Amino acid sequence: GQFQIPVDQGKIELFNSIVSNAHIGVFTGTLDVTILGVMYNLSNDGGGGVVIATGATFLNCATGVDMRKYQAPTIPGQPAPLNQSRFTNTRFVVDRPNLSALYPFKRHVRLDRVNGVLFRQCDFRNDVDELEYQTAGSAALGYGIESYESLFQVLPGCSILLNVGQQCPAESLLPSTFTGLDHGINAIGGPNAQRNFTVDAARFTDNICGVYTSGVIGFVARRNTFQFGNRNVPLTNSLEANWLQAHRGLYSFKGSRFTVMDNTLLQSGTKPTEGIVIGFSGEEDEIVFRNNASNLVQAYIGEGQCANDTLTASQGLWFKCNTNQHNTTNFRSRIVTGGGPAQFQTIRTNQGSIFPVVVPADNQFDQDPTGRDFVNDGCDYNAISYWWADPVSPYKPEYTDCVSEDNDVNGVPIERSPSNCLTRTRERAVMPTTTEGLVQQAEAEKLEYANQRYLYDQLMDGGNTDEVLLEISSAWPQEAWDLRAYLLSKSPFLSVEVLQEAVNKAYFPMAMKAEVCIANPDATKKDGFMKWLQYDALFPMPEHLLASIEASWDQKTYRTNLENALAMHRSELVQSLNQVTEILTGDTVYDPTDSLRAVWQVLRSPGARYAEALLLMQQGQLNEAHAVVSAIPTEHELRPKELDERGRMLQVIALMQAVKASDRSEAELTVAEQNNLAALVEGQLDRPSVWAQNLLCWFYDRCTVPPSGGDETPKSAKPQRRPLVVENAPMLAVQPNPATTWATFTITLDHEPVNAMVVVRDAQGRITHQELVNGPEVQLVWDTRQMAQGLYSVELLEDGKRLQAERLIVQP
Repeated sequence: GQFQIPVDQGKIELFNSIVSNAHIGVFTGTLDVTILGVMYNLSNDGGGGVVIATGATFLNCATGVDMRKYQAPTIPGQPAPLNQSRFTNTRFVVDRPNLSALYPFKRHVRLDRVNGVLFRQCDFRNDVDELEYQTAGSAALGYGIESYESLFQVLPGCSILLNVGQQCPAESLLPSTFTGLDHGINAIGGPNAQRNFTVDAARFTDNICGVYTSGVIGFVARRNTFQFGNRNVPLTNSLEANWLQAHRGLYSFKGSRFTVMDNTLLQSGTKPTEGIVIGFSGEEDEIVFRNNASNLVQAYIGEGQCANDTLTASQGLWFKCNTNQHNTTNFRSRIVTGGGPAQFQTIRTNQGSIFPVVVPADNQFDQDPTGRDFVNDGCDYNAISYWWADPVSPYKPEYTDCVSEDNDVNGVPIERSPSNCLTRTRERAVMPTTTEGLVQQAEAEKLEYANQRYLYDQLMDGGNTDEVLLEISSAWPQEAWDLRAYLLSKSPFLSVEVLQEAVNKAYFPMAMKAEVCIANPDATKKDGFMKWLQYDALFPMPEHLLASIEASWDQKTYRTNLENALAMHRSELVQSLNQVTEILTGDTVYDPTDSLRAVWQVLRSPGARYAEALLLMQQGQLNEAHAVVSAIPTEHELRPKELDERGRMLQVIALMQAVKASDRSEAELTVAEQNNLAALVEGQLDRPSVWAQNLLCWFYDRCTVPPSGGDETPKSAKPQRRPLVVENAPMLAVQPNPATTWATFTITLDHEPVNAMVVVRDAQGRITHQELVNGPEVQLVWDTRQMAQGLYSVELLEDGKRLQAERLIVQP
């Protein structure tokens, strides 16, 4: 009635009450039929009802609380209200094995497309002795909270009374707890809503995984304690099939715009452990910030594609201000089997930034020679540049694999700002604290990013990659010197694609190819270029030239600075908007959907357009969502795989439009529709595919296991190339012979040369050219275009002694 709050809603209030031994303790939704007290055909779309539980206990229920989809009525011009269900100081406990053959324990709380539920100072537990689970394994441990497309918050209580607006002191927090479960929180996103969750200052103890997420945009996990590795049961949940029996603190698959900060992760027991695992976050600019990990096997992992595959240096996942104590591996960029091309599987290759302001990554390392500080599985594809500032201990990663550690910029030491780790964004005179201030800050960063990106795009390949490729493909041998000058004039802004075309160019001297590569260090250290150069190029590069190219990586170019500037401005933009998202989703009264859409419109990226489309679908505006996704190519030049992703999203939206037109929901797909959807997204890892896979799993038990994990133990050292050994190989080789426009002199010595040089003499014995040999394996180029035709001798001298001589014919 009119005096009830909320109005016209079924409502149950539980004070110090116990609900026990139920199939479902409390169900808010529509029941099709009830026979002898047993509920059948529970509707997926009939929702509503408010649950207020204070000091209550849900004991030995197969499911404690099950809440189904419900959209509260709205008043035009006013924000939509959130679900007003609240659980305060409530216990969810199972302490008896084998509850029922028909209804085994599955989860304490199930949230199905629910928009706003608050859990404060609640306890979720499985207290059954683990000996009972040696056969059934982790799949039988159940979840604390299991959700699909739902907005909810898990918050602490406070032991003292607070004034309005006052924050509870850390020492007075009363945490929510998750103990002995398979997953403490298991939250997945779908293609029809952009809802997320917040878990703050909770305690996760002896769970196989504390927080598991898939396809969730904008979730928040902060100030939590994860103590794990001590649940001695086999991993039988299919979602954990690729974990190699490792327990995890927090795992995010295909999530973005998240906040993961100020968490503590601790080893408990003897099971292998992985602290924070971020998988396939894509091109989004994410930061794992200011967490602390102790005694873990692997502490912080980015796996799969966690960077933009064309702007790998500036867009993607990075780790900032995290600490390590006695972890076997501190950080790892991991390649995943089944995760797509290995060259795209990397975190952001610039970890930290040095331009236009210095922002060192500021992680603290174990520096233990028996472990690894930073492991890069993609050594053959993407080299990682890590920026640190003094002191060496604990800020320098001492024991690394394929990670360059830099604390200076061409000789100028990096200095740390005293407030570098106070916020995820860089130090400013005044830090915004309101949504309006943060949005203004984001707009300013967007403008700076746009200016830098314009300059970068104009410089890359001279602003026209196709034109450069045409120039290379049409060059004739006699124009090799002109081609060299042309390519060097556009360095260091040549792309990997252009360098590959140059290397594959016939009759272009190998030394010239190496010279061009050396002039473009930012390109040669990514996208698997070095591995391609060594094994897959039409003319593979010799070992000594490969070493020279790798040595060039220590030089920081103007392109390095530009890519660092892009990385910083983009990260600042995204992190400012992430903070706005945190504030908006922290509202416990009103639906933030409209405000969130305005935030996403500030960010002009394909990822933001997909998020905006989900918000429109959440509001039932499917035609508008279709229009937003359709328009993406007008804002961005999409590559083939991005066009495929957009096409899949449009097909998913079209399916939802057809379902809605027949007065059904995604929970009522026909078998044919399910099959078509499964075929559309099978084997795909893009956003709409993961959301559609989650839909099929949630409603139809047609689940796809995320690709995850890798080698059980990271490699202990970067494999060194072994130079080819050729018996009786000449110390001096001259090619081509005869020469028309140029000749190369390849020197191969078994020692460091002393006062060595190559001398060219004409038929009269006059010296026409000489050049120093500064290494045991060197290739030199001699321009013969101005030389008279005839016979020349080429001598290799060391300390005045002739080691070898060859004849060379020069022709016009």
